[in-house]
Amino acid sequence: MSKKKWKIAALLALSCLVMSPVLAFDAGDVARLVETRSCPGGDLRGATLKNKDLTGADLTGADLSYADLSKANLQKANLRKAYLVKAKLDGADLTHANLSYAVLNRGSLIGVTAYRTSFAHASLTFANLYTADLRESNFDYASGAMANFYSANLARSWFFRSNFMSANFTSANLYDARFRRA
Repeated sequence: MSKKKWKIAALLALSCLVMSPVLAFDAGDVARLVETRSCPGGDLRGATLKNKDLTGADLTGADLSYADLSKANLQKANLRKAYLVKAKLDGADLTHANLSYAVLNRGSLIGVTAYRTSFAHASLTFANLYTADLRESNFDYASGAMANFYSANLARSWFFRSNFMSANFTSANLYDARFRRA
């Protein structure tokens, strides 16, 4: 192989490594979370935590991008400032959880139960909350352009200074929901 062809092949291989997303979670962080329900700032990218009981877990600032948390029990969990881009939370229980300042862009939250959950200052751009139970939840200062709330239950939820431009609220229950300066 000529020197020029070798350089081109090396550059192509290097560019493939640099441009592909790294989703390798830290196995130690996953073990710590399952054992202690505490992993603040943990690297849980792409981790499978499906059906796990993580009640009251401390996941403050954790990277859960691309993680599968389907049907996980996250009641009273602290996910403040967690990074959940493209995370799958379908059917999860987020009742009384704290997702303030969390990034849930392009996340799948189909059918979640998130009664009295805080999404204050959260980013929900392109998030899918189809049929989600979000009663009495707090969306103050949250943003969610193009978010899907189709058939979601948002009764008595708060939206103070929120920005949900072009979000889909078709068939959503907005009974007594408060939109102030939104």
